[in-house]
Amino acid sequence: MQEGQVGRISDNSCIGEEACSFLGIRGVVGDIDGRSCDGAMMCKGLAREGSVGNLYSCCNDSSENCSAMEGIEFLPDGGLPVRCPCGPVTINLPATTTNQLVHGICVNTAQGDLGAIASSSLSHLEYTPVSFTGSPKAWGDRNYVLQGVESVTECNDGEYLRPSLVKSIPSGTEISITVAPWSTTVCVFFKNIDDRDGGWSSNLDETWVTKDYDDFGWDFNGQFLPLMTRCHDINQ
Repeated sequence: MQEGQVGRISDNSCIGEEACSFLGIRGVVGDIDGRSCDGAMMCKGLAREGSVGNLYSCCNDSSENCSAMEGIEFLPDGGLPVRCPCGPVTINLPATTTNQLVHGICVNTAQGDLGAIASSSLSHLEYTPVSFTGSPKAWGDRNYVLQGVESVTECNDGEYLRPSLVKSIPSGTEISITVAPWSTTVCVFFKNIDDRDGGWSSNLDETWVTKDYDDFGWDFNGQFLPLMTRCHDINQ
């Protein structure tokens, strides 16, 4: 591979440290999927001379790999270079300020896996990861299902973190979301009335973009109830 060329390395074509290191030539762009170039030494070959690579395997929680890739940019599927994150990314939502919270969380995982998790300071509020497709069950303690999921394009074919509780979440509850470094977007959605939105309709910062959809919500005894949606670009 000569200087300035663009190389796409498919699943099994980059075997061994020496082969991967060819992509370390100055200016070469390497598109390497998660199984092609694994291991810290291979990552170092790509990191040399400021090369850019789409490095799912190098952007993980291995300290050696992270050290090799520190500060190096990679190309996600969208084609724009972003910094290679090391290890999982954790997002802490503002503590709730209402006496109840009706909500859900979805994640665009970019690889279609169920790798995101959420946790809370409330012992009996837990999250179950399921596919964000079709009509997933909305909450663990009710039989309601989400409608209009396909409209939330930010999480299409991604992951839904289903809360165990539909509303019995008191003020002061802290919720954290942890995602794989190759995930692209996290969205939170909540009931669009002040006393059950957790305060998130007003206290999420400017990185959470309004993405409300008229047909996204759930059916409550024949009445459609929409959900407010706020989405966050993990790479910001």
